[in-house]
Amino acid sequence: MATATLTLDQLREDSGEALLALTDEFGFAALGAAWVYDVEAERWWYLLVSPMIDTKGPAWVYRRLVALFDKLHLPDGISPLDIRIASPQETTIRTLASVIRVTGSRVPFAGNRINGTSISAMLIYRMLPDDGQVGEQARRFDARYQELMAA
Repeated sequence: MATATLTLDQLREDSGEALLALTDEFGFAALGAAWVYDVEAERWWYLLVSPMIDTKGPAWVYRRLVALFDKLHLPDGISPLDIRIASPQETTIRTLASVIRVTGSRVPFAGNRINGTSISAMLIYRMLPDDGQVGEQARRFDARYQELMAA
C-alpha cells in the first residue's frame, strides 16, 4: 500500500469539517466524526458517532440524515454513500474515545490496524465520551428534522 493512498485530499478534509458543522446545525450533536481509511476496502469513509444509534436504531438515524442531506446538500467531495454511522458503545469507538479527546481541530491518527479492524488511519474532527444526553439529543434532532422537512 502506497503512503499516498493514506493521504486525504484537501477537498475531503474541508468537506469533513463542513459536514460536522452541518450536522451540528440541525441538532445531530455527534460525539465522534472522522474520515476513516479502510485498508481492506482501500477507501476513505466518513464516520459519525451517536448514541441515538442505540436508542432509536440505525435506520431511524440514517433515514433522517439522508433526508436532511438531500434537502440541505452535502459539502462537495462527500456523498451519502461515504457516510457511516456508529454507536459510541462499539468496541473500536469506546477504545478511541477512552484515549483520544478531540474537539475544534483536525487530528490525524495512524497506526497498524486499530483494535483488530481494517481501519489504519483517521482524520478525527471530534471524539468525545458519551455524555448521557441521548434522550434530549434525539428530541432536538427529531424536532429540527421535522422543522426542516416541513419548510
